[in-house]
Amino acid sequence: MAAFSSNIISSLLQRISRRSFVGKLEVTLPRFGTIHIVLFDILGRSVRTVVIGDFSPGKHHIIVDGAGIATGVYLLRIDADGAASTRTVMFLR
Repeated sequence: MAAFSSNIISSLLQRISRRSFVGKLEVTLPRFGTIHIVLFDILGRSVRTVVIGDFSPGKHHIIVDGAGIATGVYLLRIDADGAASTRTVMFLR
C-alpha cells in the first residue's frame, strides 16, 4: 500500500507550478482513497486547507488558490492513503 501512496503524492507534487500559486492539481486514483492537502506558513500554522476528502477511482482536478495569501514561503503538505509529503513553495505577487 505504501508504493500506491507514494505514487499519488509524486504526481501531485509534480503538478505544482513554481511561478504561480494558483493552479490545478491533477490526481488519478486507481481506487477509492482519501486526500488531505493543507498549506502551512513557515511557523507551521495552517493557512489554508486546500482539500480534505474521499475520492473515487479516476482523474480529479483540485484547485490551489493563493488568493488572500501574503507573499512568502509556505509548506504544502499532502497526505494520501496513509503516506505524507511536504514541499516548500513560494508565493510572490
